[in-house]
Amino acid sequence: MPIGWKDSLVLMNSTFRYLSNFTWPSCLNPTNCFQNLNGTLTNCSSIRCSLDGVNNCTSTPTAVDLPCFCKPVSFGKTCNNNCKLSWERRGYLEWMNSTCTPVRGWGGLPSNWASLLAVQESELLPWSWQIRAVNNSQNGTNALARPQHCPSTGAKLAAFAAVNIAMAILVPVLGRRDVMKKLTLSLFGRRGSRAWLLTGPITVGLHVASNAVGAYLIKSSKGYESVDIGQLVLLWCTRPRLAWMVVALIPWRAKDSIYFSVAASTLLAEIVLQVIGSIYMGIASNYARKQKFYIAGRLSNTPHGRDALVMYAGSLLWLVAIIFAIVACLWSILGVNRHIAAMGQAARGSRGRAKRHILLATKQHENFQARLPQNSGVSQELDSLEQLLIAEYLRPKQTWDELSKKWGVLSKYLNKDSEELKGARKAWKAQSKQLRKASRNGPPPAELLQEHNRAMETYDRLKALWRSFPAMQLLEVTGERSSSARSKDIATESMNTQVERVSIAIADLRERQQRLSNINATIEAITMQLRKHTQSGYSDSEITKTNLQQQRLSIAARTTKLLRWQEAAEKRRLGINLDRQRQNLIADRGSVDENGVGSGLLLDLHRDQLTVAQLHSILDGWRDIVARWAAITKEWEKLDSEWTNARIRREREAAEELADQTQKLRSIAIKTIAGMFVCWVAQWVWWVGYIRVAGDS
Repeated sequence: MPIGWKDSLVLMNSTFRYLSNFTWPSCLNPTNCFQNLNGTLTNCSSIRCSLDGVNNCTSTPTAVDLPCFCKPVSFGKTCNNNCKLSWERRGYLEWMNSTCTPVRGWGGLPSNWASLLAVQESELLPWSWQIRAVNNSQNGTNALARPQHCPSTGAKLAAFAAVNIAMAILVPVLGRRDVMKKLTLSLFGRRGSRAWLLTGPITVGLHVASNAVGAYLIKSSKGYESVDIGQLVLLWCTRPRLAWMVVALIPWRAKDSIYFSVAASTLLAEIVLQVIGSIYMGIASNYARKQKFYIAGRLSNTPHGRDALVMYAGSLLWLVAIIFAIVACLWSILGVNRHIAAMGQAARGSRGRAKRHILLATKQHENFQARLPQNSGVSQELDSLEQLLIAEYLRPKQTWDELSKKWGVLSKYLNKDSEELKGARKAWKAQSKQLRKASRNGPPPAELLQEHNRAMETYDRLKALWRSFPAMQLLEVTGERSSSARSKDIATESMNTQVERVSIAIADLRERQQRLSNINATIEAITMQLRKHTQSGYSDSEITKTNLQQQRLSIAARTTKLLRWQEAAEKRRLGINLDRQRQNLIADRGSVDENGVGSGLLLDLHRDQLTVAQLHSILDGWRDIVARWAAITKEWEKLDSEWTNARIRREREAAEELADQTQKLRSIAIKTIAGMFVCWVAQWVWWVGYIRVAGDS
C-alpha cells in the first residue's frame, strides 16, 4: 500500500480530535485572534467515522485534523497581542502543549517554554522602566548593562533612614514657635497664627522640588539621559517620612502653643504627599491584582519573587492603612486647629444664622402689621368674632418682635461682646508683658502694677460674663419657647372652638336661607293665584246687580249649578284670603317689587351669603394664627439650640482652662502616631521589596 493511504479514509485516528472535546484558552481576544483560529478550525474540521469492535461505523462525529490546525500555530507568532499576563501566558502555553504536541513534527513551542510557565523576573515590576545605565551611554528602559559600583540595598535603605533621622532631629528644633519667630523675623511663629495653612503647601512644594532636583541630577548623569523626571518625582513621593512624629511634641508646653503650628503644617503636608504617593501605590497594587501575585505560591519559582511579594504586600498594607492615617491626620489638624483658633471664631456659623433670623423675625413682624386690616369690615353680628381674632393676631405679632430682639442679643454676643473680650484679653497680655519687662530691673512701678491689675480684673469680669451669659439667656429663651408652645395649643383650642361655633352658625344660616326660600316660593304661588282672580273682570257693582237679579229667581233654581254671581263672590273671598296670607308673609320684609315678591327677602338672602363668606374668612384667620404660632415655636427652638451650643462651648472652655491640656493633647498625638505609623511601616516594606526587585541587590 502506498504511504499515507489511510489519510484518504474518513476513519477516526490519533491525528484527529472530536470537535466537542476541543477547548480554547480564556485569554484569546474574541474579535481578532480567536476569529482567525476559529476559521482555521473550521477549515480543518470534517465528518469522521467511528468504528466499533467489528469495524462497523457506529457514528459520524465532526473532528479536527490536528496537523492541519496546528501547522500555523506557534508561540510568539500566533496571537501576539493576547495572553500578555503571566497567568494568561501559562494557560496559553499549556493549551498549545496539550493540543499540538501530539502532532508529529510540530515545533510551535520554544525550547524554554516550561520556564515560561512561571512568572518572569521582568514581570515583577508594575512598570517597564528602571533606572539603569548602559555601556553605550544610552539609557533605555530595561537596559541590560549595569554599573558595577551600584550601591547595595542596605546602602539605599540607610540613606532613607538617615533622612528620617535628620528630620526627626531638625523638626523639633527648627519647628518651635519661638525659634521660627526669630528665624523669620516675627513673620511666622506668632501665637494663634494660621500660617500653617500657608507653610503646609510650601512644605509640599519644597518636597516635590527636591524630588525633581534629584531626578534631574540622575538624568544629567552619563548613561541616564532618557530617565523620566516626572515618573521619578511621583515614585519618590512614596518614600517613608518621619516628620509627622512632631505630633508627639504637641503636649509639650501646650499653653504656649510651641508645636501647634508645625504639627498642623507637617500633617497637612503629609496628607498631600500621601495622596500624591497613592498614584504609584495604587498602580502597584492593581498590577499585582491583575497578575494574581497575591495567590499563595504564585511567585515561589521566580527569582526575587519573595522580594516582589514583600513589595506588593507593602503596597496593599499601605492602601489599607492610608485611609486610617489620613483620617487620623485630619482629626489631629482639626483638634490642633481648635486650640489655635481664637475664642470667638467657632461661632462664625452662629453669627450668620443670627443675622438671617433677625431678618426673618423682622419680616414676619411687618407681615403681621399688613395682615391685620384684612379682617376688618365684618358685619355687626360678627363683630365679637372679629375682635377676638384681631386680639389674637396681636400676640404673635408682639412675639415676632420679641424674637427679633432676642436674635439681636445673640448676634451682639457673638460679635460685639466677643470682640470686646478679645480686646480686654489683648490689653491684659500687653500689660503683663510690660510688667515682666519692668520686673527684670527690679520692682515694677506701682502705677504699672495697678494698670495690670485693672486690665486683669476687666478681662476676668468680661470672661465670667461671657461664659455665664449663654446660660442666663437659655433660661429666658426656654421660658419663651414653652410659652409659645402653650400659646399654640391655646390658639388651636380656640380655633377648634370657633370651628364648631362657625359650623353651627353656618348650619343655622343655611337653614334660614332654606326657610326664606320656601317663604319666597309660597309668596310667588299665592301672588300668581291672586293675579288670576283679579283678572276675572268683575267689579263690586256688577256683582251687586247680579245678586239682586238672582234673588228674584225661583227657589227651585237652587238645585242647579252655581250662578255666575255666586262664583264671582266665591272667587273674591278666596282672593281676599290669599292677599291676607301674602301680606302676613311679607310683613316686616320690606317693599314688594313689580312681580309682587318681597324685596326684603332678597336682601336677607344676599346678606346671609355675605355672612357665610365672612365666617369662612374668620376661620382662615384662625388657621393662619395657629400656623404662625407653630413657626414661632420653631424659631424659639432654633434660638434655644444656638444658646445651648454656646453654653456647651463656654462650659468646655472653662473645663479646659481648669483642667490640664496635656492629657487631651497626648490623646491626639497617640491616635495620630498610631494611624501614621502603620502607613510608615507599609512604605518601608514597599521600598525594601522594590529596591531588591529592581535588581540592585
